[in-house]
Amino acid sequence: MLAPKPAQALPKSNAGPSLLAHISTTKFVDAVPLHRQEKQLERLRIYLGRTTMARWMIMLSRLWVPLLNLMEDAIRAGPLIQCDETPFQVLKEAHRKPTSLSYMWVRRGGVPGQEVVLFHYDPSRASSVVKELFADYQGYVQCDGYSAYQCLESDQITLIGCMAHAKRKFNDALKSVSKKEQAQKTKAAVALSYFKKLYHIERDHKESSDNLRYQARQQDAVPILNEFKLWLDKQALIALPKSPLGKAVSYTLNQWPKLIRYCENGLIPIDNNADERAIRPFAIGRRNWLFSTSPEGAHTNARFYGLIETCKLHGHEPYAYLKYIIKELPLAETIEDYESLLPWNIDVATVRERAREF
Repeated sequence: MLAPKPAQALPKSNAGPSLLAHISTTKFVDAVPLHRQEKQLERLRIYLGRTTMARWMIMLSRLWVPLLNLMEDAIRAGPLIQCDETPFQVLKEAHRKPTSLSYMWVRRGGVPGQEVVLFHYDPSRASSVVKELFADYQGYVQCDGYSAYQCLESDQITLIGCMAHAKRKFNDALKSVSKKEQAQKTKAAVALSYFKKLYHIERDHKESSDNLRYQARQQDAVPILNEFKLWLDKQALIALPKSPLGKAVSYTLNQWPKLIRYCENGLIPIDNNADERAIRPFAIGRRNWLFSTSPEGAHTNARFYGLIETCKLHGHEPYAYLKYIIKELPLAETIEDYESLLPWNIDVATVRERAREF
């Protein structure tokens, strides 16, 4: 009597964990599109078409859904979620031109030790997407000054601004003005000096407790912010509104109440840069593969990037982690089984050793 066939991630397929993990990490970590992988494999006399690999990636991403649902619960349990969005193209969206822009929304948050990065594809950049992503959430949301986020401000959610975005406006002003506009360059440099002082405080207390960081901000950052605000108010009266400096001043003043809220709690970062760093691998991949063919492909990208960026946050090597869970997920039956496969519930060394076994 033959032994039963082991459970497979992709039933009726000859793709094992090693191959699937290799294709996944090569695309979503190394940013090598499937058509280039097809050519690479051909040089090794392995004939595996991009269409087959794309189908495998879609099927595999559906296997991640129970883990991603648990990660959604984890991110909502945290006191702070950072959010940003970046455009990309999806060629075959219903009732839309192939040249239309869609968006990948990226959130980062969670409780200490259970940090999560989640990607969400949507053809829209409207406030309706923001409401969906943060439905029933209570806590802080840190984002840039995009108006769609304003709908979140309520008794349940406090919006926090991103100091890096304001700083960037003045940096752009410094670079964009000509030599004849030396006065504007000087003023942009003055503004950047305030940001430099604020970030110096953050660097000094990067490893401090939330309470010590809060005290340092109250003692050192608040006086700098008060002085900066007076300077901004003065510049608002004399800077040309449509000049690069005028736009930077206007943006910063409009965002001011949100920008200074980081001083109210030591756990709040001064900026949204951690979330932007999470977006970067997707942006690098987008430059190589340019677009998604279909909405299903876009959702596949979102699932893979969310799982991979979260596993990286917890110290896992992506190939080893993916290989491990591709082997283990088909065996999961209960919520406890799925929870045991979350990146923060698996020892890094254990995953590395187990991944070598098969």
